[in-house]
Amino acid sequence: MDILFDPSVLLRQSASTSDGKTPSRTDSAALHKACRQFESILLGSMFKEMRATVPGDGLLNDDDGGMKTYQSLMDQEVASQLAQKQSVGIADVIYRQLAPKAQGPDSQDPSPK
Repeated sequence: MDILFDPSVLLRQSASTSDGKTPSRTDSAALHKACRQFESILLGSMFKEMRATVPGDGLLNDDDGGMKTYQSLMDQEVASQLAQKQSVGIADVIYRQLAPKAQGPDSQDPSPK
């Protein structure tokens, strides 16, 4: 699964305002939301790769009536919930790295919780 995520696009969009002012608090919230979504995608990919390493037990074969589909959907939901509850912290680290670039050098906007 190829996931293309270019944070520079998000930074350019949030840094360029029509009146030349620094980005607002809503831009900061949008950046934090994008970081959480990225964390969710990353965790989902990790779960998918981890599940691929588990050998089959012989009871359920490859054509198991959609069980893999349901497991995949469950893994995506668990990844989304983990990202929303900030239990892993990847989104916060990414936000702290991207926020100063998006807000400019003189802005001191703390991370929204």
